[in-house]
Amino acid sequence: MNNATGKIIGSIVGWSLIPNFATRLLLQALDFVFPRPLSQQQRARQFRMVYAFVVLSYLFYNFVDAMLSVPPSFYERLGVTPEADENSIKLAFRAFARRNHPDRVGAAGTAVFVAVRSGYDALMNPTKRWAYDRFGPDVLDCITCMTEGDFLYHGLISSLGFHIASSITLLCFYAFSGHSKTTFWRCIIYTALAAGEYAFIFGIKPSMRTPYDDPLNVFEYMVPTRVPFQHVKFLHHAFVFLSVALSRVFPVLFP
Repeated sequence: MNNATGKIIGSIVGWSLIPNFATRLLLQALDFVFPRPLSQQQRARQFRMVYAFVVLSYLFYNFVDAMLSVPPSFYERLGVTPEADENSIKLAFRAFARRNHPDRVGAAGTAVFVAVRSGYDALMNPTKRWAYDRFGPDVLDCITCMTEGDFLYHGLISSLGFHIASSITLLCFYAFSGHSKTTFWRCIIYTALAAGEYAFIFGIKPSMRTPYDDPLNVFEYMVPTRVPFQHVKFLHHAFVFLSVALSRVFPVLFP
């Protein structure tokens, strides 16, 4: 089980335990600070408001954690921007090699140096750089891919696993969920995030975009050092978080 999968599973477990536990603590604190009799209706309303606050806070925490935990790109490791030209990348790698060569830092730095060297080789190849920006380092393992079309096909096939699993999950929610509104909003969120993913893959090169091209520019202004595949990873996490949050919020806020 890789780290990303482990974080998603941990988040799902957290969603099943933390909101109720934190809500009970906050309600107890409110009763202690503001002791006053409440009717059953007022108590239920107070619970829903506190619960909504807890869920939104935990959702925000998950978003920030997912944003910060995206693995660094080759550009970030070299200390250049995604718009850097070949000469800038070459100079950055030479500077990195002088600081981090295994002969200088020891055998412990070999794995990092090899990974960055592999990334440098990919960024110096225009076709591989195009593929890497959109699908990440895994797409570079395709030994039969020669053109952008080859890498595009391989990358799209590789991404199907997430979408197939998400579609099956949505169907299960549709079949067994008692909250039709929840299922409806899950489908809306999935459609929006899937559209965002493919907009990143097929969109204009980041350096050529203007602020008026599309709403996805907000990602590039928030984290300008990142490339499309990193934004896509965040969108996948966001879909999981929002789906679980909906299953926790709707039954409480709309009983």
